[in-house]
Amino acid sequence: MKGCQKKTAFIRNEDAEWINDFLIGAGQSDNFGMVVRNAVSEYVQRKKQARAAVYFKFIGEENCKILEEYANETGVDLEKLIKDTLIQKSKFVAKQKENHNDNNN
Repeated sequence: MKGCQKKTAFIRNEDAEWINDFLIGAGQSDNFGMVVRNAVSEYVQRKKQARAAVYFKFIGEENCKILEEYANETGVDLEKLIKDTLIQKSKFVAKQKENHNDNNN
């Protein structure tokens, strides 16, 4: 897995090492493509969880847990749900600000 050791524009060194370790750990498998797909899938899931943790920080853990429960019940992607919620809230705040400015003029 020398290719995984080289830093690229797409994968950071620590991520390449994690994928390399995963592939070595799964060396019992004779289906290399499946091993790679599993490694990439797990990598993507880990990145999504890291991004969701950042959203938790911004809108509060309690609010995110409610959104997480809703996403699980409806099968909606949590990250997309949080992004859409933040966009809706931003639009609401902008409209409130606009109304406030109109009332002051």
